[in-house]
Amino acid sequence: MDTSLTCVSLQFVPISYQECQESREVEQRSTWANLVSHPARLHSRQGGERLRRAWNFLSEPHPVICTLVPDNHPLLDARGIRDVAVRLLKFGVVSLTGALLARLFAEYVFDTEYDPNYDGNEFWELYFSSVVMDMCFAFFLGRIYCSQGRDNIWFFFPMLFGCVLPTAVAVIDDLQVSITEQSIECDWTGWTWTLAILGVLTALIFVGLHVVWALADKVFIVYLLEACAVFATFVAPAATPGFDQLHFHHWLKGLIGVCCFHLDRRMGLVAQGFTWGIYLNGIGCWGRGALLPCKLLNVMLRTDADDCYTYQEVVVDVVTNVTYTVTRVAPVEAKCDRR
Repeated sequence: MDTSLTCVSLQFVPISYQECQESREVEQRSTWANLVSHPARLHSRQGGERLRRAWNFLSEPHPVICTLVPDNHPLLDARGIRDVAVRLLKFGVVSLTGALLARLFAEYVFDTEYDPNYDGNEFWELYFSSVVMDMCFAFFLGRIYCSQGRDNIWFFFPMLFGCVLPTAVAVIDDLQVSITEQSIECDWTGWTWTLAILGVLTALIFVGLHVVWALADKVFIVYLLEACAVFATFVAPAATPGFDQLHFHHWLKGLIGVCCFHLDRRMGLVAQGFTWGIYLNGIGCWGRGALLPCKLLNVMLRTDADDCYTYQEVVVDVVTNVTYTVTRVAPVEAKCDRR
């Protein structure tokens, strides 16, 4: 015989005491919510809950946490070496294909923001070795060798977007500039500064997120040392003569980004894919240009290293009627007085 207490409803259907209590609590909560909650406030709470879920989805760790040496595929193991080699080969093929697509997009879609004298032979003879070294550097320091690699939409589609964005925005006159001291002083407008500040703030947001994630994963010291190594390798040598001669190409910005934005979060993969696309656009449309073009030119000609600067000039081909931008070198006395 069941000795538990029962509660009889209006239809005289016996239910358990626990079910009765739960129904009363639900009714009380519903009544209280109807009394004190305004519909707009309730909608606001629902919207906040959706934003919180979306943020947790984008910020949650990637399914595979990649360390310097993968646990399941050690680099010293024969199988690990084979798997990593295959991923490196795939990464190289996809990257070179992306650079080619970026060049074709710039040349045949927009007819701007590329060097018409730069072709496949020049890439092979002058830049191929350096680009391969960049890919290896990004592959390992950017953790692209992980067990799942970057074969996912969070990396691939942002990479494609980064491949075409610099060319697409170049149709805006205020963005037909470069990051050099001469261009900043002579060519940058108010809109250029506004867009540049927005870009810097966006980059700082992603840097801050990676710092937070590195602290959460307890790898902040390693992350900081790796970031310092990247800047010491690519920026410090070129900045030694002074920033007045440094040409901060967007292939360099992309390479720094892909090496630093590597923590296993979906938003991190988006940032890494986008910055790698920026790198591919740079080497595809302009080549892996020297960070100190005047220094290189003057060393080759054995002249004074401080008497020139680089600038960008819009050129129109009278035969094909194609407009493009080229980088030139001029004496420092002609600064801001080229035309």
